[in-house]
Amino acid sequence: MRPSFIGAAALVIALLQPPCISLSAETGAPKQSGTGVIAATPMFLIVQDGKWGLIDATGKVVIEPKYDQLGGIPDENPFFQRLPPAERGKAVFLDVMHPSGKSQLIPFCQKGLCGVVAPGGTEVIPPRYENVRGGFEDGRLAVRRGGLWGFVNEAGSEVIAPKFLDACMFHGGVAMVQIAAKQWTLIDVDGHSVIDPPWTEQPIDSCQLSDEPLTRATQDGRWGFLDRSGHWAIPPTFERVGSFHDGLASARRNGKWGFIGASGSWVIDPTFDDVDEFGCPSNDSAIVRVGDQSGVINGAGEVLFLLPGRIQCTQGPLLVYVKYGLSKYGTLLTGLIDRTGHIVVEPKYASFSDKYPGMYQAVLAVGRGQSEYVYFDSAGHVLSNVTNDLAFKDFHEGLAIYQSPSGKRGFIDETGRVVVEAVYDRAFDYEDSLARVVQGDRVSYIDHAGHVVYSMLFR
Repeated sequence: MRPSFIGAAALVIALLQPPCISLSAETGAPKQSGTGVIAATPMFLIVQDGKWGLIDATGKVVIEPKYDQLGGIPDENPFFQRLPPAERGKAVFLDVMHPSGKSQLIPFCQKGLCGVVAPGGTEVIPPRYENVRGGFEDGRLAVRRGGLWGFVNEAGSEVIAPKFLDACMFHGGVAMVQIAAKQWTLIDVDGHSVIDPPWTEQPIDSCQLSDEPLTRATQDGRWGFLDRSGHWAIPPTFERVGSFHDGLASARRNGKWGFIGASGSWVIDPTFDDVDEFGCPSNDSAIVRVGDQSGVINGAGEVLFLLPGRIQCTQGPLLVYVKYGLSKYGTLLTGLIDRTGHIVVEPKYASFSDKYPGMYQAVLAVGRGQSEYVYFDSAGHVLSNVTNDLAFKDFHEGLAIYQSPSGKRGFIDETGRVVVEAVYDRAFDYEDSLARVVQGDRVSYIDHAGHVVYSMLFR
């Protein structure tokens, strides 16, 4: 989905691909791997004396912390390197992994060479490669030796000899590889090319075909869509494209946006200056911009309403509306509208964000550099029982981070009941049954009841 055209302050830390390992630390429920085996219980990264290991959700150590690099740890990321050693484990890089393949293998690096270790600590593939990439989806792991890329299986055998200039992970039975300068192709699990002629550039940003029938791709500066076999289903003739949603994808031609169907033909003519994908505010509608106005269209391309300003989607039933102009304190004029364009909360607030479906947090400027929070329900009524002391974030697994008047953090449920007392200096969202919290020099994983399952000391 294309970014919303609303201007907003957001902090994004892009993790650079480390030269030793690039392993996707997927989130969410366990997935079906390419080998037909369900991924095991998620594993959680730990660090001790600068060495990395893994625990399971009960806090049991499944891989001792002894590796320089494990999974997707961004060891060579400049941001990570600038952190003092004692702060590295407190950063966002402690993560959750869902290893793929029947053996649940994890890539590691030690003293500049990389291999693969199994839960329990057995090194299935000793550290002999310059780089490894991905997991064992489709039973293949990309490895680099002598500057060239190939693939090994879960037994450690080189089933596709290193001969490629670059290689992506396998997904859906195929992997993208670079066979020569300005020549890319797809190979099957036996290493045979399934594309003829090869592409002249890497066409897919994500390095692999999506799980959807069509994947947006680029060639020679133009965009189109590849099918699951890697062939052009919609030729690259557009300036930009978005992803498909319910049979429609945004596309730009001659500077204007519209929507195309799976055949590549226009379903909604390109007449808009900017668009979001279909799916917000409802499945059969999309936010669009025309000149200095923003509004919503339906699946037939009919404009349901237009307002001067900008509109942003939320998780709940209301939309954020930014009116042109500034307050007397120099802040934006932001309010809430319903899905028909009627104003529910007057645009006089500096910003709005939805904390979870049905609750919205507004920032009200009360002076230069001074502000306070106001909370609203989905009808636009002020929630008087919610105070500034509860700094809500998004709910994950039924719990959200809150901040006490002392600045300490804990967790509340969706009724506002405190589940984990606010005793921590920092807290991170729950994922796969555990949350990471920081208290002084100690970083811990806690369960839903707030019990510590594993703790690490950083000095």
